[in-house]
Amino acid sequence: MNSANLTDLQNSLVPNEQDRHDARIETKFNNFAKQFKVARFLKESGIKKVNGYLAYTIFMFLLILPFIGKNIYRFFVLHDKRPVQKDAVYTFLKTPNFNWEKFNLKVSSEAVSYINTLNDTGHKSVFIVDDTTFDKSRSSYVELLAKVYDHVNDVFFKGFRYLTLGWSDGATFIPVQGRLLSSKEDKNVYNKVQKHLDPRSLGARRRVEAQTPAPQVMQRMLKSALDAGLRAAAIVFDTWFATYSNIIDCAKLLPVICMTKVGNNFMYRYKGKKLTAEGIKRELNKSNSRKVSKNKNILASVKAALEKYVEVNGKKEKVSVDGKLVFIKNRNEANGWLTLFSTDLSLSDEEIVKLYAIRWDIETYHKDIKSFLDFERGCQSIDYDSLTAYTTVVMIRYIFLNIQKRIDIDKRTFGLLFHSVYDELVGLSFEESIILIINNFMTKVKHALENNEDVEDAMNEYKENVIKNGIKTVFNTFIFHQFK
Repeated sequence: MNSANLTDLQNSLVPNEQDRHDARIETKFNNFAKQFKVARFLKESGIKKVNGYLAYTIFMFLLILPFIGKNIYRFFVLHDKRPVQKDAVYTFLKTPNFNWEKFNLKVSSEAVSYINTLNDTGHKSVFIVDDTTFDKSRSSYVELLAKVYDHVNDVFFKGFRYLTLGWSDGATFIPVQGRLLSSKEDKNVYNKVQKHLDPRSLGARRRVEAQTPAPQVMQRMLKSALDAGLRAAAIVFDTWFATYSNIIDCAKLLPVICMTKVGNNFMYRYKGKKLTAEGIKRELNKSNSRKVSKNKNILASVKAALEKYVEVNGKKEKVSVDGKLVFIKNRNEANGWLTLFSTDLSLSDEEIVKLYAIRWDIETYHKDIKSFLDFERGCQSIDYDSLTAYTTVVMIRYIFLNIQKRIDIDKRTFGLLFHSVYDELVGLSFEESIILIINNFMTKVKHALENNEDVEDAMNEYKENVIKNGIKTVFNTFIFHQFK
């Protein structure tokens, strides 16, 4: 056998580096799927076998694609080894009665439960709502494709708005629900509904929801999350969702923390008057009210209320919600300021600012799924159900990555070993800690004397070691000065 034939035989028997890499990735995903009950939740969500392939097999195939450098199209064109056939994948994605919304909620709930086991009792988490663009400018035949406004860049584009409800504890963001929203105006929709479905079916209701105003969809998603058992200290959103109706309606479900508009058309009830944020700030300046917060970025805070009138049985009735208005500095303007509104009056100014700051997690999420997880370009189908299914797959990819990140950086994921050591350390009283430091110090000095070493050097070395562990004051007060 010549060397060329021997090389071919070795290559056929020993997997190449790419195959080994793919196998490692697959193992990680299988472990994730087992821990978070993916197969079980697929079944409970009515997502079933297609063309002879298990739903779990097809789903895991879709889940892993960007991590092996492929999308659906490139895989079937360039890859010889195919665990599933192309027709099965596309049928799987476009089946209208697969309940992807329920599936995503179940997996995310399981992920949130896991993250909560790693947090201290009393740690506050929040729900976050925001939307991002789902650009399909190069498409023409996508179902429910619409002319949609991008409020970030102040332009219209062809595609969808993707509305996300997420959960975050400040360290880990979990996408809980997502909806692809078309335009509520039929004149702005390029392609109407292309499937003739029973109006009672899941697929038909999904298409109706796509043309429902975003605040209403947001409230439905929040209610679904709460019904599923998810909990948080507040729901957080920016000025785009901060309308009278949305704040008051959401406050019926959960405390709201939001950034409100500073313009003249957004009014509060303050000391019996109806004033804008600018007007309230002037009132504070007249009365020389000083801020009580130690945080230099918090200028002031007052109790205020939001009001709206609703029609009930032909009569207008006033509905209001009390809250706290917090004035904070605007980092982008020298003398600028912004306002946060919280319907939870028990929160301090600092807590309101801290919880609102977690909202940035959803911005990072949107950027990551577009940059790394093929959010907009990974599926080229023109079917609305297919796009819904695919965006759910992307959300599960992100949950996988964030769980892996938490496992890598959070020592509490070590399990019982961490908790046994943690409990032992927490159990030490202040007096016991001082005694422990003194005993260790005396042992160090005794060792230096017995070995004819410089005692002062030994003392300094021990001092530096204690300083590195964050107890400089205790060491200097109780030990070092007594022996110097």
